[in-house]
Amino acid sequence: MDWWCGYRGPENWLWGPLPPALHDEWMVSGGNFPVLAALSWKLLINAFEESESILGSKRYMRLRYEDILSEPEEHFRNMLEFCGLEWTGDFRHILSRQQILKDRSRAFERDLTPSQVISIETVLGPLLERYGYA
Repeated sequence: MDWWCGYRGPENWLWGPLPPALHDEWMVSGGNFPVLAALSWKLLINAFEESESILGSKRYMRLRYEDILSEPEEHFRNMLEFCGLEWTGDFRHILSRQQILKDRSRAFERDLTPSQVISIETVLGPLLERYGYA
């Protein structure tokens, strides 16, 4: 991904320094960059969970990427409604022009080697299970 600078190491990415526990996990992986990407996801999910606990369900909407990919119009309608915004023909037209590929949720199967997937699953196992990923 063009926006992900993790390939230059965590000292050069958008999320600040890795917390010590996550840094240790990255070092155990041998500085494996797919593992670093997984750790960034873990870092973000932890931040999202903390935000959700502070804001509560009336001010925080949980939505999975795969769900948006599978039914973009339905989920964008829900997001707009949650934000108190109206679904319009203009919005629908702009959304219809976006390239939303349903199979992107399984891109890791094409883009990563089996050993990289195993490394990621090792780091994310409990979190993946908690969110219903096989």
